[in-house]
Amino acid sequence: TSPTGTTVTITTGNGAAFANVFNGTTWEDRAGTAPVTDATYAANVVRTSLVPEEAMSAFTGQDPNGQWTLTVLDTTTGQAGTLSSWSLVLVTGSTWNLMQTLTAAPAGVLPGGTVTYTAAVASTGPGDAQGPLTFTLPLPAAALFTSIVSPAGWTCVTPAVGLSGTITCTRPGTLAVGATQTFTVATTVAPATPVLTQVTATATVQSGAGELNISDNAATATSLVVQPTAVDTDGDSLSNTWETTFGLDPASPGGANGPFGDPDGDGLTNAQELAAGTHPRGFHTRYFAEGATSTFFDVRFALLNTAAESAHTLLRFLPATGPAVGHTLLIGPATRATVTPKTLQGMAVAEFATVVESDQPVIADRTLSWDGQGYGSHAESSVAAPATQWYLAEGATHSGFQLFYLLQNANATTATVTVEYLLPSGGPVTRAYVVAGNSRQTVWVNTDPALSSTDVSATITSDLPIIVERAMYLNRAGQTFAAGHGSAGVTAPSTTWFLAEGATGPFFDLFVLIANPTQTAATITATFLRPDGSTVVRTYPVAAKSRFNIWVDEEGPELANTAVSTTIASDVPVLVERAMWWPGNGNTWHEAHNSFGATSTGVTWALAEGEQGGPTGVETYVLVANTSAFAGQVRVTLFKEDGTTLVKTLPVAANSRLNVPIGAAEAAGGFGPTNVNGRRFGCVVESLVPAGGTDPAQIVVERAMYSNAGGVVWAAG
Repeated sequence: TSPTGTTVTITTGNGAAFANVFNGTTWEDRAGTAPVTDATYAANVVRTSLVPEEAMSAFTGQDPNGQWTLTVLDTTTGQAGTLSSWSLVLVTGSTWNLMQTLTAAPAGVLPGGTVTYTAAVASTGPGDAQGPLTFTLPLPAAALFTSIVSPAGWTCVTPAVGLSGTITCTRPGTLAVGATQTFTVATTVAPATPVLTQVTATATVQSGAGELNISDNAATATSLVVQPTAVDTDGDSLSNTWETTFGLDPASPGGANGPFGDPDGDGLTNAQELAAGTHPRGFHTRYFAEGATSTFFDVRFALLNTAAESAHTLLRFLPATGPAVGHTLLIGPATRATVTPKTLQGMAVAEFATVVESDQPVIADRTLSWDGQGYGSHAESSVAAPATQWYLAEGATHSGFQLFYLLQNANATTATVTVEYLLPSGGPVTRAYVVAGNSRQTVWVNTDPALSSTDVSATITSDLPIIVERAMYLNRAGQTFAAGHGSAGVTAPSTTWFLAEGATGPFFDLFVLIANPTQTAATITATFLRPDGSTVVRTYPVAAKSRFNIWVDEEGPELANTAVSTTIASDVPVLVERAMWWPGNGNTWHEAHNSFGATSTGVTWALAEGEQGGPTGVETYVLVANTSAFAGQVRVTLFKEDGTTLVKTLPVAANSRLNVPIGAAEAAGGFGPTNVNGRRFGCVVESLVPAGGTDPAQIVVERAMYSNAGGVVWAAG
């Protein structure tokens, strides 16, 4: 606070428990470092110069004589701090400011072409800028010096013609307030410069001591090296083909459609998205951590666009090593599309994660099959976003089970991942893994001696947001991965879970897997919903930091042979997955499928994957759990690859499970074999307000798909 009563806030809410965070710090408007927060502090690190939160220029023009006051307020209990000393330096006399601007033209340049930099230095006052003044322009390596036109009174030193280097110009004396000095520098882009190189230069200006603000003393400009043969109607360095592929206007050179536009607001310009191979209009992003192609593995992605407009879509495949592979497609309105990576250049043999970007909401599912015949498969829907915390409930490494964790790091930098393995008894086992940027890493859990023969759940923590999936396979004598299932992790435990799919009896074995990652024992209440609307309730204890199995077939005669949905309620947050194995028992199983539960119900659900018939006799079932205490009605819409749709409306009893057999006769609740056989499709299930009702029933929806191989019915699913 000044003698006249003007108060300027220097910093608020910073410091925390770190030691000496302001030791030796000078706060001044002209500092080049912005105000910082607790997240950037560390103990005993000296910050020599910081910008205050409010400008000290508020004191300009005031009488400096009198008492100046520094007020320090400690708002945190249980901690103490000490102000050892402080001082105030008053700068009197005229103050000034210089502002640097820089442009580069053209925005797109051919290898061997000319880029002209125009740099302007403006004296913005309030007083004349005091010298000596220095203008500096380090040329990027790809920009070879040709010539410079400088203002009168400046002396310039430049690189030799045809070479890169730094241009430095100096001027003694002052620069009057309101004056602008312009430098024009011509350069030639080195002929061997790769296409998509960003030729970026930064110009700076310096004056004598006492400048009011130096934060605007630097400016940056970029040109992009483009293909010589690319058709570019608007001359914005973005080819017509690229702009059309991603939904930009090829006739508009500026704004959101130009090289420096950022229509999806992700911090990358269109030119940077082009260089990085990413989507400039990627308003919607989905992720998969698992994916593999080889003579043994195959994978396909189902993509469903339910919007009224086409979706400009990009799939980026991130391998364990090497560069990403991109694939673009335009998905029509109300249409399902299929992408098979193995058919793409460079993807015949690969282990990879996948990022799906689009300008319309796209539902994305993945199906992985193996052995060439497809005797096994597993499927999963995409994940909405990376996270730093993940949980997996299911897992086993005994009795021939092979357990893999798939870690996807879509960041540019390396992630450090810590896995806490939760066992049925005893303390957890902790391991750390390093995952390179823009890559996928596989953790084969069985190879760890401490985890080689056990049931296991996991809590996974990363210093960067990642995606986590799990794949689990069962080896049989003479047959690798005879059965298997896969699931993405979840990012938080919950006290409520819903599972739509489930079946018990002589063919299916049904398990509900529960992990308790907390330090508190849990009491679990499971409510099983049968097709006739009757329910069965069971209660189970689950110890802290442990995992627990419910073998539903063995939970009483009313659950021994039935289709069933399940709801789970817990007094502490837990994790819940469902696994189904078939046929028979553990000695005869040859396949399985698995899914985490949903943590909330809804009235609209979408599924991208679905198929009926074909050479492997695929059968698709849509499972609907009505968790409401009143009967409901659901509308099921199939979206086919040719853009046509099929619609069916069905009743669903209160507290029950409905099975929609897609390929069955219409009278049996299906869509009719002639309408769907040999077709792939997506699906949307909507809960409608029933006749005489006021609200739609709350539902949960899953999909089950089965296929035949080698003469075995439902060999995969």
